[in-house]
Amino acid sequence: AAMLLAEEGKLDIDASVRTYLPELPDLQPEASVRQMMSHTSGYRCYLDIGFLSDGQAIKPKGAALAAQVRQTGVNFPPGERMIYCNGGYHLLSLIIERVSGMGFEAFLKQRIFTPLAMVDTDSVPSDFSIEPGMAVLHVPLGNGRYRRGIFPTEEVRGEGAIISTVDDMLRWIAHLRGPKTIGSDASWAQMLTMTTLNNGVVNPYGFGLMKHDYRGVEVVHHGGGVVGGTCQMITVPAHELDIIIITNGAAMSPAVAAHKIIDAVLGDEVLSKASEPPKSDRFKPMLGTRYHSPSSGFEFGFVDAEGQLAISIFNSQGLPLREVGTNIQLAFEDIAVGPLVVATAALAGSGEPPASLILSEAGNAETFVRLPEAAPALAKAGPDMVGRYRANDLDADAAVAFSGETLVLKVYGASGMNSMELEAFSDDVFGWKVNEATLPLRGVLSVERKAGQVAGFRIDTSRSRHVWFERLADH
Repeated sequence: AAMLLAEEGKLDIDASVRTYLPELPDLQPEASVRQMMSHTSGYRCYLDIGFLSDGQAIKPKGAALAAQVRQTGVNFPPGERMIYCNGGYHLLSLIIERVSGMGFEAFLKQRIFTPLAMVDTDSVPSDFSIEPGMAVLHVPLGNGRYRRGIFPTEEVRGEGAIISTVDDMLRWIAHLRGPKTIGSDASWAQMLTMTTLNNGVVNPYGFGLMKHDYRGVEVVHHGGGVVGGTCQMITVPAHELDIIIITNGAAMSPAVAAHKIIDAVLGDEVLSKASEPPKSDRFKPMLGTRYHSPSSGFEFGFVDAEGQLAISIFNSQGLPLREVGTNIQLAFEDIAVGPLVVATAALAGSGEPPASLILSEAGNAETFVRLPEAAPALAKAGPDMVGRYRANDLDADAAVAFSGETLVLKVYGASGMNSMELEAFSDDVFGWKVNEATLPLRGVLSVERKAGQVAGFRIDTSRSRHVWFERLADH
């Protein structure tokens, strides 16, 4: 939609985002529409920070823009890194409305869906709407039962509002590969041009599409996830192999399943040998270690995942790694962050794990310090944290207190609340998690002190960085 307006000379994708959304704070004056389209603007995401403050409470119309306007911090300077930002796509949807003079949903239907005969595709702003033939979204509760999945806003736009069918999405891929009914060869080529960061690192993301090698063939794809549903759209253009997988709660990975289909259809005669993931046995001393950057708050560690070496970032579950040349890495196409890279030779194969490691995120190298193998008990590390806090960027109050022997951070937002259990990794670094099957969030909390006293803390997740909670005076 944005590229159509750009091709008509109505939208300048190299102009500042604030040219079209002047109400945004002057935090990222150099952030362009192009960078927002490629997730390099550095803006935080209203959806991710909304989970932190309000859990799954449903936000009213206008809350997403209000959250973006409220931010006093950013994830990174424009073009420095690449973190998938649904909030950026929401802002882009508002820009499309302002520039076109049409409602976002009407624009998509008139200018894209109807010309491509995508008769069963629509953009629906609320999961409370009931559309003919639409499957219900299911969130597994872990006990054999399910809850209905609801995206936590009444105004979802380009970040997840599309409903479609396998047939319609196959029409979309055929158009992507073939003659153009909407846009031009030039605009589609631009959409498929990979993103180059300020430091020269090239990532496989263009404008809403990823393009990279898979076992020696070029693939173009984009997956997606909403509350209670996941999907994958992928094509191997050289072989006209198009795959669409849409689920509404199945316990599976559409991306993994799509790769298995490519393997089965094209076979070893066409595909190159699949790379072997690094085995965890090679790096036994690294298993269970945690590393933390005092300057950025980034935390990672290594774990075993069914015999493979995996990385945990921001207290996440283990994510399988790849070995590419002399490096171990987590690719951008795997988690829409990064890539994250560490030198293979820096990891211990025997003896003690190193006291520090250098890990680069999107080519930005940083030194991380190993956290204690035996973390302090909460009874020692927790009492200093107990108290009341305020997070202005979340429009939320918070409190840290013991519940029995468990240290809990409760965040009270404008629409709801969130409860996080804390685990001490050191005296000033804590992991946290939300123990709800419908909201399995995890992250890291880094304490900041003044004159030896807790002044506040910062919360970091893979997609929201440096969210500040300031300690309030106790009364």
